[in-house]
Amino acid sequence: LLRSIGRASYAAYLVHLPVLTAVRDLSLPQLGPSLSMALAALAICVFSVAADIFIVRPTARWSRSVSNFIIIKNCVLLEAV
Repeated sequence: LLRSIGRASYAAYLVHLPVLTAVRDLSLPQLGPSLSMALAALAICVFSVAADIFIVRPTARWSRSVSNFIIIKNCVLLEAV
């Protein structure tokens, strides 16, 4: 549970500023502040899920594979010495 919360909060951290800026720049004046904030919150949720699926998880998988490769390579080198 804590890992999922951490991943979601990291994804929200990645997207919140661009989303808030876009909503501010694209919002129509007649929407009002409450609807603009609701739109921003919804957009942050949607883009956070997308960032988690398409950016955070693949990057984490890639970095683990690189890290494992380096560890295995170093172990093999140490055995050769």
